Amino acid sequence: MKTHTDDLFETIFVHLKQIILNYSGIFLKNEKKEKILKKVNDRMQILNMHNINNYYRYLLDNKIELQELINSITNVSTYFFRENHHFIYLKNHILPILLSKKNKIRIWSAGCSTGEEAYSIAMTVHESITHFENIDIKILGTDINSKALNIARKGKYNESNLNMIDKQRRKKWFISTTAQNTNYLEASDSLKNIIYFNYLNLFETWPMKGLFDVIFCRNIFLYFSKEKTQYLLDKLDKYLCPGGFLIVGHAESAFVNTLKYKRVAETIYEKPIINNTGTLTLIK
Repeated sequence: MKTHTDDLFETIFVHLKQIILNYSGIFLKNEKKEKILKKVNDRMQILNMHNINNYYRYLLDNKIELQELINSITNVSTYFFRENHHFIYLKNHILPILLSKKNKIRIWSAGCSTGEEAYSIAMTVHESITHFENIDIKILGTDINSKALNIARKGKYNESNLNMIDKQRRKKWFISTTAQNTNYLEASDSLKNIIYFNYLNLFETWPMKGLFDVIFCRNIFLYFSKEKTQYLLDKLDKYLCPGGFLIVGHAESAFVNTLKYKRVAETIYEKPIINNTGTLTLIK
């Protein structure tokens, strides 16, 4: 395979950054240049291409290949019960508050990657509710990485992926299975039955019709510029019901507008309810 000069890739990188920004909102920092070069070279090798200019032109006209490149550059590194204090608060505070007022609850895992976050939510939900048959709870998991979503839908993980889950939980919620001579632990149907995984580019049209009671949007804003992040937060606010909860990553709390939300725990925010007098109140 041909070696591309730094000057050539510098020019191409500027254009690649803009294509990816326009399509996904992802802002590639200059220090990511070498990483992106490797990903581009990997894709060119798969396509048997030897000229980066040809690949760039191909990318302009091929949305499928653009998606493949997005898949390769987005980070799918995650694990079950990441930032576990969020799930403890969900169990001990959020779900009791919601269940005292309604029997239909909707939770969104935005940027769900390979599904560990959504399944962690599902385990927490099941462990928090004694009469599950009387409650209508659904969890939506979305991501822009189509390959990560395929893993999430299958719900099959290497045992090493479940190190953060104690043995009792693993035994209760996962089933040993074998595929292609490899042993996996697969999420049980009781978890899968309340989760829906769908592709979503956050900077395209959102197809969801109703509002969510809880939105997990963790470790996503780090991909975006401040302007794009604010745009997303404003849009998320429109999909979060009054009295609902927004949960963000540790490094992202600085972006949340505390004039619109009350911080109720570390990186957990409650959206006020506007009462009949027009003043803001919070669920206690």
